[in-house]
Amino acid sequence: MAYPDNYGAATAAFVAAAEAAGATIERHAHPAARAPDDAPLDIVVAALGERHAPRMLLSISGTHGLEACSGSAAQTRFLEGRPAFPAGTGALIVHCLNPYGFAWRSRANEDFVDLSRNFIADWSAPPANPYYGEIHPLLTAAEWQDNTEERLYQAIAQLTTAHGPREALTGLTGGQYDHPDGLSFGGDGTSWSRRVFEDVCGRWLSHARRIAYVDFHTGFGAFGQPFFVCLHPEGSAERDRVESWWGPMNRNADAFGIGAEPDWQGLLWDGLRRWILPDAEICGSVIEFGTYPLPRVARALMIDRWLRFGQEDAGWRDALRAEMVEAFAPPAADWRTAVTTRGCAVLDAALTGLARWQPAA
Repeated sequence: MAYPDNYGAATAAFVAAAEAAGATIERHAHPAARAPDDAPLDIVVAALGERHAPRMLLSISGTHGLEACSGSAAQTRFLEGRPAFPAGTGALIVHCLNPYGFAWRSRANEDFVDLSRNFIADWSAPPANPYYGEIHPLLTAAEWQDNTEERLYQAIAQLTTAHGPREALTGLTGGQYDHPDGLSFGGDGTSWSRRVFEDVCGRWLSHARRIAYVDFHTGFGAFGQPFFVCLHPEGSAERDRVESWWGPMNRNADAFGIGAEPDWQGLLWDGLRRWILPDAEICGSVIEFGTYPLPRVARALMIDRWLRFGQEDAGWRDALRAEMVEAFAPPAADWRTAVTTRGCAVLDAALTGLARWQPAA
């Protein structure tokens, strides 16, 4: 397969592979947003294997729109391999949960919401993140200032000195609900993508007792290598199970290099377990494919935000967008080959592990 580097090509390749694999396909069109060429924006869902299987593989790509390229390629390669589903197993493949972000080259959705912070149980009382408010001005200049690394380190140092390293990372990436023009904004209500996801899971996965979960992203980790943001506690039976599928995992704190990890809020993972499918055993991980060192990725986050809210400057915008796109979807052929091959292998291993998964005693 050719590596799809845009929304239209990726969706067409995925649908073709799903049809060839004999999948049941659903297309959920965005009710308002359109692609830059005025084409519809769809979340595409492919279901395979036994319709009411007690064991289901759930794979998601494009939660952070622009990051969909690698996950889409892996999902399509998996389908092209015509996976064999053992008795009692099936799969639900959710392609490009944030089609607006993919089509328009942004991590956020049409409302500049970070979908991975949008899964809040009670919108009347969203989680507080006072740490972000302390650094918001440092990260959101109206005019583009090409000193993002300096401002990033200043923000981390300011919060670390005042509160500690975990709080500093929470301020930067934990999710916030007070600044719609800020980084990691989780929204002020349930997004369209979340509503579609909850509906799809309710109809296709409510029967499942055991679910293997794979949510593809890019950014953290070594170039082209998978980095597992696994939220099962170390030493737990769930952690042991997924390590039997994919091998020993990194510590989440290793992603940031300061020995701590954020207090993340509004994660899709939390919503899936707490209220979307509360009766199922769910094991799995967010899987990041590494691109560049953290300062460069953080700079790309700031670019993404400035392209939505910064002052108009056509001379800067094209160059900055290209830089931001490369930070999450590198054009290098070796990176594209690696993430496609390794992503497909992750799905194959999850399906094999799913078939062997015994219920809890």
